[in-house]
Amino acid sequence: MISFRALAAAASAALTLTSITGAAAATQTATATATEKLNAYVGCVNSLSERTLDSRTRHFSWAPKSAATGKERIVYGLYKISAAV
Repeated sequence: MISFRALAAAASAALTLTSITGAAAATQTATATATEKLNAYVGCVNSLSERTLDSRTRHFSWAPKSAATGKERIVYGLYKISAAV
């Protein structure tokens, strides 16, 4: 016959294992959600940053280093920046 202590120890071990597995699953879900959100931000930055830097370079190609004076003869516009480039 199984003693009460042995039965209680087995039940305790089973509950501990279940709670550890549940905590690991919850942590995995939270990590997946955070990764998904972060990937959306990275995708946005990656899609817009190259065109933004091109516009900056184009502006500095004609603008004086100090500041635009309003008397420039050649003024190039900036590139359109959107996700659908």
